[in-house]
Amino acid sequence: MTKTPIDNPVANLELLWLRKDDTETSITAKVGRPYKIDDVNWRCPCELLGVDSKYPDISGAGSMQALGSALSLIKMRLGHLVEDGEKLYFAAERETILDQAFLDATFGK
Repeated sequence: MTKTPIDNPVANLELLWLRKDDTETSITAKVGRPYKIDDVNWRCPCELLGVDSKYPDISGAGSMQALGSALSLIKMRLGHLVEDGEKLYFAAERETILDQAFLDATFGK
């Protein structure tokens, strides 16, 4: 399972996770550039630091599918936190709690 380092992400998101036990964890979501494996298959690196360890590069039939699947994985994992009643904020502020509507607007439904 390949886990390509993401040195120059094509997208990233900095969040703050205020856990139910009042501890704080910084979250960094990163998506790297999709890369070609063969004539059809591509992979896309992604990670959600602060939540999970680095993910294996996400495969897809083409760059768009690999990229979309990587974004879907990040949305799903952040959604699990929201569903569990955890509080997520933008890292730069603590005013706006991020919810499922934010995830849908950012990552699509």
